[in-house]
Amino acid sequence: MMKRHLLFPDHPHILHGGDYNPDQWLDTPGIIDDDLRLMELSHCDVFSVGIFSWSQLEPEEGKFTFGWLDDILDRLNASDRKAFLATPSGARPPWMAKKYPECRRVIEDGRREEYRMRHNLCFSSELVREKTGIIDSKLAERYGKHPAVLGWHISNELSGECFCPLCLARFYRFLEEKYRTVGELNRRIWSGFWSHRFTAFDEIDPRDPALEAVRIDWKRFCTEQMRDFLSFEKGVIRKYSDQPVTTNMMGLYKEIDYFRLARECDFIADDCYPMWYVGEEKEVAARISMLHDLHYSMKQKPFVMMESAPGVPNFRPYAHLRRPGELQREMLLAVGHGADGTMYFQWRKGRGGFEKFHGAVVGHDNSENNLTFRQVADYGAHLRNLDRVVGTTRKIETALIWDWDNCWALEHGDYTHNFKDVHSVFLRHYRALWESNFPLGVVESCGNFSPYRVLVAPMLFMVKTGIREKLEAFVRSGGTLIVTHMFGYVNEDSLCYRPADLTPLTGVEVLDLDCMEPGRPQSVSINGSTVKVLEAAEVLRNHDAEILGTYQEDFYAGTPAVTRRRSGKGCVYYLGANFEDDFLRKFYFDILTEAGVAPMLAGLPDNVKCAVREGENERFVFLYNFSEQEEIISLPCPAYDLWNDRKISGSLTLAPRGSTVLVTP
Repeated sequence: MMKRHLLFPDHPHILHGGDYNPDQWLDTPGIIDDDLRLMELSHCDVFSVGIFSWSQLEPEEGKFTFGWLDDILDRLNASDRKAFLATPSGARPPWMAKKYPECRRVIEDGRREEYRMRHNLCFSSELVREKTGIIDSKLAERYGKHPAVLGWHISNELSGECFCPLCLARFYRFLEEKYRTVGELNRRIWSGFWSHRFTAFDEIDPRDPALEAVRIDWKRFCTEQMRDFLSFEKGVIRKYSDQPVTTNMMGLYKEIDYFRLARECDFIADDCYPMWYVGEEKEVAARISMLHDLHYSMKQKPFVMMESAPGVPNFRPYAHLRRPGELQREMLLAVGHGADGTMYFQWRKGRGGFEKFHGAVVGHDNSENNLTFRQVADYGAHLRNLDRVVGTTRKIETALIWDWDNCWALEHGDYTHNFKDVHSVFLRHYRALWESNFPLGVVESCGNFSPYRVLVAPMLFMVKTGIREKLEAFVRSGGTLIVTHMFGYVNEDSLCYRPADLTPLTGVEVLDLDCMEPGRPQSVSINGSTVKVLEAAEVLRNHDAEILGTYQEDFYAGTPAVTRRRSGKGCVYYLGANFEDDFLRKFYFDILTEAGVAPMLAGLPDNVKCAVREGENERFVFLYNFSEQEEIISLPCPAYDLWNDRKISGSLTLAPRGSTVLVTP
């Protein structure tokens, strides 16, 4: 029996709503009344309020104006709607920047920023914490028990770095806590290179590209700064409110290790802005599915898609209108992969400012008649049909390993582009599994592997201390591990392993790495077929693995390219090259089948994908058509179309870009 995880027991529905900025409209008579009317028509019931409202809440230092927010929350509550109340630290007010220059960040060239844009607070400044603590305390004390407040939205899309003296001083303390002594730091970061041997922590410049270990530590420090500030704000809220707390993430945003921030969140929230360009639908769907799987995996329970575009995002290269079915399919893609909320940025378009043309539920026409509003309302009208889905979980037996540390090590290392693009390689391996409709998770290398039968580690270049032994234990206990080229080249300090250090796990030793230049192709013979190699190929020496495939070209023809090493009850596969997609898809299908992992639904048309959530006694199957034509699906047994409230047997026809939700035993 699958346990349900209700994020919000007092609101057992799929959340539907978005960022709401009523403070921008207080001098426009009738707009709030219009909002409440349109909220009812659109079936939107949860709103993020106050994200960028510091200037409205505290227009002058120490002068607070809460009357407008009192009115908004009271009116939301009276109409049976809820709010994620935000702390306003995502953008400071002008008076603070003018009176207290230390709150303004220092950019990489040493200049202090002027007041502009947003994400502009120095996380090291005690003054910033003092002022943030004051406004957070007043909000939490005033609204911590308000019946409209469903949870707390801490800041917004945390990001950025600051090189001011306060931040550098904290960085040096960070290094001292990690390494204890300068001598230990010198040893672990290989500081003898280019005469960089230090005698004090404050001699280190985090902007120096000579030592990638320092750059990686700076990224870790910046993540810690944001985690610590998030924890600080959460602590202020907790003095007055026990409602759940989160902050909105941004997928695989490369500057922050979101696994660290996730530990401070009571539930995961993310922002998601795909564009469904013609011919790229499945590629986009795979990437977005991967992000949803990441956010579900972070806590092994439902998450909230806090932001998405109901219309056209203003920052995309081709701002095309949504075609029929696209919005519903995108929202159900999130729900199928574990979201218990689908929300938008934004509720209403502003008349001015940087995002006045960014898509919104309510446009400048202030009407329910435009295309975007009608699509949102139609989706919202069906959502209550999915109340039984809320809190249900996902049965996932296959996970891919993603580490931000690993990404940073590749980014700051001295390698050609072919050997650095972990994002595209990771997505290609994910997509090969996703194409066959396997349920997938995304975990960090130091995470919990016990729920899984199969682990895939695409380009896990950095293998931290203890991870090899952890992977060995996973395999011995019956797990199947697949690692790819560039596995285990460095440790957590970006120091190179010796070639044979990972051999006890893989059974092979990497002798060298070859880049596929134009006009010098490489291929592999495996199971009687020839498979093309893309971009990179490793020259391997076999120790005690079974050779499954060998290179066919050049001076290392005949040497191993694909191997398998059995250990205990499980095995390790080594893919020594970057292979073409068709091979990866068949390779993974065969391996997962052998490991006893079945697709969620077999026999689907190639353009149709699925996701599954498990209830206590029923199974919810989400179906998605990623093509521009109808697709007919043969059903193995009668089912109930929960989305459209009808019985189905035999077959189901999905419209172009269509989607639905079936209930099966």
